[in-house]
Amino acid sequence: AQGEDVVAAPTSPSLSASPSTVERRRRRASLAPRSAAGTAALPSPPARLHLRRAVGWTAEPGLLLWLPEPELIAYAVGAALVVQRVDTSEQRHLFGHTAPICALATAAAAPLLATAQEGPLAIVRLWERRSGACLALLQQHACDMHALALSHDGTRLAAVGKDHRARQMLALWDISAADAPVPAVELVDAKVTLHHVRRLAFVPPAGGSAEEPQLASCGFESVRFWRVKRGKLHCCGLPLQHHEGEMLLDLAFDPPPASPDEEAAAPERPPVRMLVSSSGGKLFQVDPLARRLEYVFALHDGPIDALALGRGFAVTGGADGKLCAWRLDFGACWLEREMEGPVVALSPSPDGLKLLAGTRRGAVGLLDFASGQLAPLLRAHTDFICAVASDPHNRELATASCDGTVRVWELDGAAPQLVEFEVPAGCARSVAYHPADYSLACGFDDGTVRVFDIGSTSLLAEHRQHRGRVLALAHAHGARRLFSAASDGSLVAYDSAHEYQPCRSHAASPGADSPCLAVSADDTLLVAGGLQASALLLLDAASLLPLAAVPLGSDATALAFGAGRALYAATAGCELICVTFADGEDGAAASATVRSVA
Repeated sequence: AQGEDVVAAPTSPSLSASPSTVERRRRRASLAPRSAAGTAALPSPPARLHLRRAVGWTAEPGLLLWLPEPELIAYAVGAALVVQRVDTSEQRHLFGHTAPICALATAAAAPLLATAQEGPLAIVRLWERRSGACLALLQQHACDMHALALSHDGTRLAAVGKDHRARQMLALWDISAADAPVPAVELVDAKVTLHHVRRLAFVPPAGGSAEEPQLASCGFESVRFWRVKRGKLHCCGLPLQHHEGEMLLDLAFDPPPASPDEEAAAPERPPVRMLVSSSGGKLFQVDPLARRLEYVFALHDGPIDALALGRGFAVTGGADGKLCAWRLDFGACWLEREMEGPVVALSPSPDGLKLLAGTRRGAVGLLDFASGQLAPLLRAHTDFICAVASDPHNRELATASCDGTVRVWELDGAAPQLVEFEVPAGCARSVAYHPADYSLACGFDDGTVRVFDIGSTSLLAEHRQHRGRVLALAHAHGARRLFSAASDGSLVAYDSAHEYQPCRSHAASPGADSPCLAVSADDTLLVAGGLQASALLLLDAASLLPLAAVPLGSDATALAFGAGRALYAATAGCELICVTFADGEDGAAASATVRSVA
């Protein structure tokens, strides 16, 4: 056996084998295959979810960037940073922030990306763009971070926030060794300033200059330039020449050469141009090297919230929703597009042929200057998403939000939003797909239930039977009934076959914070959670007559029927409860098993 000699047992009577025999038997046993029955199977590791796509965009100024890589853009979605390919919509997600991202910055000649988060924990993260690795965490401010800037060569990082005394402070770091084998980041200086700073940017280098990078900032009645002298930040202001009283909203510079070949082809590069937009619709042209105001142009009737400067043209985005492209003499607008809302972010591509434009309503468009076409790239809700429902037949989902819209999204494809239903006067709180038709039922804050046909984007029915917020909706599987539950503690049944006319109602309690509904597979039993304190309410689905109540340890927050007549309930006490009903006895709970999932 296995090439070893067989050792015979001793002839004298003995109760145990010799030590050498025991060792050999153990060795053989270790080489022989074990039986499946005698081996305990190891538990399989829990499945891990992989985030494939983030649908949304934080529609705030400065949170949309076209990266130096021509095919990549970056934008914030809450506390996550999304790096997306423009051509395929493939996404990479960078996590680490514990609060929503409030500022973004990138370096043109270095693979660096900086993000800052809002709130009391004012942290700046420095990322390596290619790998997505976090190189450094910086914290000098106490709160209210709102502006970031990276120098062209990626050696300096500047941030604006507030210190522990709620004073505005500008901090500057030397990050030239942040990606070294032994990373090192040094704080150059942190200066408290009384001058308001809204936006911050480094002045592009002039013709291979080796001087310390210069900063420019704009804010209320203020355009200032910052330099480091003898290890300290010093600033000087720009006279606005009788244009005081305006908020300066954004600034932009002439783009640096895209490559060394382009820089060598133009040895006599013209002076760097700086543009600053204002709340009065004016555009200030500044010479940042001479620190002199050159021209003032009146371009919009309202505030110019976003500004971009390309090679030979400038683009302005106004609060009036107009996106305008100008030649640099600003004599006439050669391209104008009407956006869906106020324009808050602009970012041109590295070659200057395309432009990202983001609006306050969560829409991001891609403008092609050659063809003049504006194609939708991203869409997002601008307020809390209160409910999500999955289409039972298509790879689609619907979301209800407090921004007054109900949207239908496609799970596959480059442009995921398919349909948007807008109800400006209301906040959508619940949503449910019809089990057979291509329609959607939505509940609103004012107690109204509306049913929309998705294919024709038309309103099929509208009824207001509740005096509270409609927080739960459920269709019968046979598509004969629609049920709604509201914060006033009432239940209503609608006849789906007759224009969703209300046919039954039940007042369960004087109030309910978070009701939830579930219908059994045979459409005979309706279960409501949250309408009775710490209990499940069982009702006859046809008449809405109460049958029984199943006591729970806390209020149910979500309900779903499983296989057979098993009902699963998630509770506010972080428990998962399974209730199994006896066959033929609707409403009689045969057993209840409680399992905590905290």
